[in-house]
Amino acid sequence: MNLAYEAAYMFIYAKKLQRVADKLKSLSKDAQHHLLKHNTAQNPKDKEKHKNKHQKTTQKIQDVIKRHNELLAKLHHHQLLFASTLQHEHKIKV
Repeated sequence: MNLAYEAAYMFIYAKKLQRVADKLKSLSKDAQHHLLKHNTAQNPKDKEKHKNKHQKTTQKIQDVIKRHNELLAKLHHHQLLFASTLQHEHKIKV
């Protein structure tokens, strides 16, 4: 593929990776908040509510981590293709 195409793919995947990282940070903060609320709750009903919220959030975190790893694999793949294409274009032909 063309060098510009590989650079474009890497740019797009890097932007997607940034959004996923921001989402992961936000979910992590939410999970910490639910855990704190669970630990400070006195009423068993409230404890159960915050426990369920924490579990749902941790499940979302696991899904986002899976997406994060997929994006990293795609980004790595296109980085290798970019390096290979760049090396190929800079060969001196005799």
